[in-house]
Amino acid sequence: MLYNAARGLARITVRTLDLHDECERPLSQGNESMSQVPEIRMQDSASLIVFGPIDRLGADNIFHHISGMELFRGLTSRGVWFCSRRVTIQAGTPVLFYLKHTGVVGSALIQSASTVEECDNSILSRYGLIGYFRTKLGITDTTRIDPAVDLKPLIQRLGFIANKGNHWGTSLRSTPRRIPKTDFNLIIARAKSHDKRRRAE
Repeated sequence: MLYNAARGLARITVRTLDLHDECERPLSQGNESMSQVPEIRMQDSASLIVFGPIDRLGADNIFHHISGMELFRGLTSRGVWFCSRRVTIQAGTPVLFYLKHTGVVGSALIQSASTVEECDNSILSRYGLIGYFRTKLGITDTTRIDPAVDLKPLIQRLGFIANKGNHWGTSLRSTPRRIPKTDFNLIIARAKSHDKRRRAE
């Protein structure tokens, strides 16, 4: 994984796991152009994935804490993400990753969506999450957004947030959820603005 904190928007190189099973299929690398991935088509809408840290009881009967960023780096560096419900999403859909109590920490493109299979347990077991998920998303072109984009200053301008008051967080309960492409572009523009300001300092 390549990440330079000083550069803010950092490219995470997508790689596949060397697990030697039929579950692992080649994913396009982060440095490939869209013309090299013909199955991906840009969409009029985008998606927002909301996630948080994990606290689980291990085999040693001790609770283990996995931070949200550890989970984000661990899965996106392998070109995958998992969802607890059945998800239908088109290849080429841009997606944002929202870490609870932090903000939008990354973006990517959906490459595929498939049912979680037994061979996916090799990844899920690392986080104690076997049996929790139904859908596996293949992702590519992952970009880390640092600093994270706080959505609160953008509430009035974001179309997917229906409640603009104190309970705006209710719009983040369903994950992944479809959001307008204009909302995606607004958040990415804010991320680039932060990055540009950081470089100028």
